[in-house]
Amino acid sequence: MFPWLELIVQLIATFVGAALGVASAMWWDRHEEKRNRDERIWRMLTALLEQLEATVASLSIVSNEITAQAEEPGALAFELSVPLLSTSSFETVANSGDLALLDPGLQTSLGRFHESVRIVKLHLDHVSISFAKLDATAEGIQALQNAVLHLKTHCEIALSLKDEVRRGLHAELEKLPPLIRRRWPSVT
Repeated sequence: MFPWLELIVQLIATFVGAALGVASAMWWDRHEEKRNRDERIWRMLTALLEQLEATVASLSIVSNEITAQAEEPGALAFELSVPLLSTSSFETVANSGDLALLDPGLQTSLGRFHESVRIVKLHLDHVSISFAKLDATAEGIQALQNAVLHLKTHCEIALSLKDEVRRGLHAELEKLPPLIRRRWPSVT
């Protein structure tokens, strides 16, 4: 037949093969990027959930175990368990820019919770300093009792936000593909 027809068929087959190869490689790269992104989101969400639960437990201790009562003139009974209130997971996520991968409503809830915990930490410092500088006068005792009251109030405010944050984190986890969710132990 025509010698150039065989050359055209080979050229077409080469171009089709190259196009399929490039398309397959591009699809695979997008698939791997999405899988890696989903895994990163899973790790981020589980770290945030674990930190939320630890923080809630610590805040509960603070709000339940702080007492400052004047007993007799010049004496004060004071009990305080100072918890570890870590916000490292939130700060890591926020600083990495991965917070932008989450729903804007969850970003807001996490931000409010984080800010509440930050305020609790400031009040813990204030209570500790007030206790260290305590003079046994009525004004000194009242100042410490006020600091403890503010601390308890802000612990309760932070605790009131926990369910909203927990629901948001679980909703984000549910958006991930089942294969990603099955890869790690579930977080409640």
